[in-house]
Amino acid sequence: MKEPKWWPWWQQILDAVAAAVGVGLAIRMGYDNSYPLMGVLLVAACIGKLTSSQLLRILMQRWDAKP
Repeated sequence: MKEPKWWPWWQQILDAVAAAVGVGLAIRMGYDNSYPLMGVLLVAACIGKLTSSQLLRILMQRWDAKP
């Protein structure tokens, strides 16, 4: 039986890019001690993308596991 693949390679790349942008920007803003609104919103969007992606994977796996 073939196991479903809920995290394809292109989704992994998008998550890695979002994580790199979000963490990198947060570190840069902390280093500069400057928190512009657009930077904070971009960090929040990157974290939100990662969170929503993970939640969707968990929900899909639970839904698929039901008899």
